[in-house]
Amino acid sequence: VRCVEHYGLKVVDGCVAWRSGEFKQPLHPKSGSALPCRPDKMVKTIEAKRGSASRLHVCRGGTGLPPDPEAEAKRRAKDELRRKEEAERARAEAEEKKARERAKAEELRKAEEARLAEATRARVEKEMQEREEREKLEVA
Repeated sequence: VRCVEHYGLKVVDGCVAWRSGEFKQPLHPKSGSALPCRPDKMVKTIEAKRGSASRLHVCRGGTGLPPDPEAEAKRRAKDELRRKEEAERARAEAEEKKARERAKAEELRKAEEARLAEATRARVEKEMQEREEREKLEVA
């Protein structure tokens, strides 16, 4: 907890937002290169760890802060809402896909019916012409 206060890190929903803190690594005044934190400073702040956690784990909020029940409840509710939205989106996409497939099948069926109707009409016309020719031959 001390490192959170010392480095000015923000706590969001019970977790340390370690990237959004105001802490900046000290720079060398002449060369501008990064200076590491002094070991005694690190020991006092970061390395006061629990359960043999690493410094990074402590800085990211893995230890040191008791879990916030309200934040956990909000996170669970948010996760549940996200899962429901994803399930609804997947269901809607599946329904759209089925609708597209049905429309395509209907279009193919109509095209086949039109082709058969045209073939039947052509066959009937041909039969009519042949019958007329036979009748002309019989009359003559």
